[in-house]
Amino acid sequence: MIEIATELETAMDRTNKLASEVRVKLKGKRVVLILEMDAANKKLKKQNNSDANIRISQHALLTKNFLDLMMEYKSLQELYQSKYKDRMQRQALVGILKKNKYS
Repeated sequence: MIEIATELETAMDRTNKLASEVRVKLKGKRVVLILEMDAANKKLKKQNNSDANIRISQHALLTKNFLDLMMEYKSLQELYQSKYKDRMQRQALVGILKKNKYS
């Protein structure tokens, strides 16, 4: 039981680290897209630069979806941790009661 809990904690830590890295990359990509759009707008002041606008809006949507998913993951992670803590408390209580019964 302890081994499984340790493996799960390790997996959750890895997931959190990867999510952090993705957030940083998404922020960096947004800056690059905005800079590209500014450069394109300077070149084509009067023409509509729809490609850059589409790319920025797609990026914003994907970023929002990712952040929503990570919020859902975090709430599930907190729920799991709460249930795990409750289970461990119940098992400890059962162990104490058994010890007192046989003492």
